[in-house]
Amino acid sequence: MELSMPLVSVFGRVDGAVLTALSRGSASLNGRQIERLLGGSVSIKGVQGALARLVRTGLVLAVHRQAETLYRANRDHLLWPAVMAAADSLPLLRRRIRDLADRSAPAGASIVLYGSVERGDSTGASDVDLLVILPDGASVEVGGDFVDELARSVELWSGNSAQVIQMRESELRESAQRDDPLVDLWMHASEVLVGQLPEVV
Repeated sequence: MELSMPLVSVFGRVDGAVLTALSRGSASLNGRQIERLLGGSVSIKGVQGALARLVRTGLVLAVHRQAETLYRANRDHLLWPAVMAAADSLPLLRRRIRDLADRSAPAGASIVLYGSVERGDSTGASDVDLLVILPDGASVEVGGDFVDELARSVELWSGNSAQVIQMRESELRESAQRDDPLVDLWMHASEVLVGQLPEVV
């Protein structure tokens, strides 16, 4: 699924993008404003077609004012709770990873989300990139079992493959000393979901 814009996975690329733009605010917008919010990823013709379809379902309300039509999300629609549940898929994934870690992760383990999902530009084909950092004294077998369970669970929950890297704290420090570019990414362009990043210098 498209974790950065989950409604695309439910409503299709154009309709899902337009509904996402409207769901993120309460203001009424015209078609051009919605097109700009989407950064040009959907043409004005595509926006107009999606709005027409969404108005027919009742998920979007249209108000005609002189020379323009303004649109806003219909939060009173029977399906709106389901729309928002889908839109909040990434926060739910984070919570499920934390819950799984509480149940199964070795004591002192940290879990870091990075890559396209963390940046917010993932697609339906993107992996969920995770780093699991284990204390040096943690059992290799227990750590490996948890990593396997984490990868399986993320794929089951989202449909996306999970690329999970497992490292001990000492291995992370050694990678930092070798100027591994991944370490810089983990330290400065990631989200810590569980625990904390160790000092590497």
